[in-house]
Amino acid sequence: MVPRSTLTSADVPHRQLMDQGREVQISFEAVWSAESSLAPDLLRLADRLAADR
Repeated sequence: MVPRSTLTSADVPHRQLMDQGREVQISFEAVWSAESSLAPDLLRLADRLAADR
């Protein structure tokens, strides 16, 4: 399963994910400990992912 935005063109074979006739939307949340040594890197990653929306 990939987001529609990653398809190279509208002609690429694909199937919409539907639930009772409505298109399904999937969202994600990132959570980590502020004390983690990886916190700065995770924050940069989350910011990049949000910017790519």
